[in-house]
Amino acid sequence: MTRYNDATARAKFDACGYGETCEFVKVEGDRLTARCRECGHEFTRDNVILRKPQKKLRCRACYERKMNDAIEWYAAGHTFRECADKFGLTPNQVSNQIQRRGVHGGISKDENSRRLQEHNGSAKGNAVQMKRAGERIRHRVALHGFDMLDEWRGEDAAYRVCCARCGHEFELKAQTLKKCKFACPECPDPFDVLRAELDDMRNLVRTIERELMAAKSILDKLDRWTCGEHSWYRDTLEAHSPQAATCKHCGTRWVYWPTITRGGYHKYARQAYCSKKCRARANRSSESSNIGHRLRKYGSQDKPRDVIKLDELIERDGGICHLCGEATNKKDSWLDENGYHVCGAKYPTIDHVIPLSKGGTHTWNNVKLACRNCNSHRGSKALDEIFSNEKGS
Repeated sequence: MTRYNDATARAKFDACGYGETCEFVKVEGDRLTARCRECGHEFTRDNVILRKPQKKLRCRACYERKMNDAIEWYAAGHTFRECADKFGLTPNQVSNQIQRRGVHGGISKDENSRRLQEHNGSAKGNAVQMKRAGERIRHRVALHGFDMLDEWRGEDAAYRVCCARCGHEFELKAQTLKKCKFACPECPDPFDVLRAELDDMRNLVRTIERELMAAKSILDKLDRWTCGEHSWYRDTLEAHSPQAATCKHCGTRWVYWPTITRGGYHKYARQAYCSKKCRARANRSSESSNIGHRLRKYGSQDKPRDVIKLDELIERDGGICHLCGEATNKKDSWLDENGYHVCGAKYPTIDHVIPLSKGGTHTWNNVKLACRNCNSHRGSKALDEIFSNEKGS
């Protein structure tokens, strides 16, 4: 903690504004001694108040005396704000002390209890209590859809109640009225409709359960007949029936079983190729993979590219080769002894007018139909070179 001498502490004491209410006496180590200008009482504080100034420096004895006077003034019937303004205190200080000392409504709690007992014992007090009890019960009965016709006379009497829906009047005892456990004898119980609907739903659920059990029994019998040891929900007749299909690559007809078991589950799939070798050959010989490889080879993968199918090109060009002018034949192909697809001389192919190796694009305006023989002889030559060679020869 910071230590000050008397001269420095006095200067800081005056700079903080404490000299208006108190007088500086001395400073010893970390303790500051001051004298109240109002009552002359000396008190000590930590010298931290010189480094971190407070709003005001007050004497504890003066504060207690003012607070006691304010409490007495409040007990005499004044408000706590009036007491705070009169004795130079804040309203929060007065309010907190009132709550701590048990002063309630200008009088102490004991005095307030004594006066309340005297008031309740009188005829006027009993009438007030009776009126308040009747208002509470009337409000509670109104929330349940009834109107209370009689004034509250105590727990030993009976009271007339009117139903707000049908207007029927009937009498009830005080205990039944206070607990609100009653219903109108003329109106139907609203829960009867809900109970009837609930019974209908339960009957429907039971019917569905019986139908499900019957269907499960039939499926169990069918499963034992078809699958034997397998359960009825894992296999069906389709899983145990052979399927005929045509291979998309070699065109042969073959028979396969559509059930594939993976991880304990049965999946049904229709296979497009007769073997893994045909699937690999079809993927390697596909137009998209071949064109993509050539475009990457010549550095033209960023150029525009169209999806061009051979059947659409044949339909557009009428099946005529643009190099020799003769008709192409898509059936001019066969399979060799190793199962490879071999094309004849007149098999239709896609020919690029400007070759891909010379910057051409794989788009509709740069492709034409050509037979395999003409396309092979042309290679990567330009059309001008081919026609000039033919004229020269």
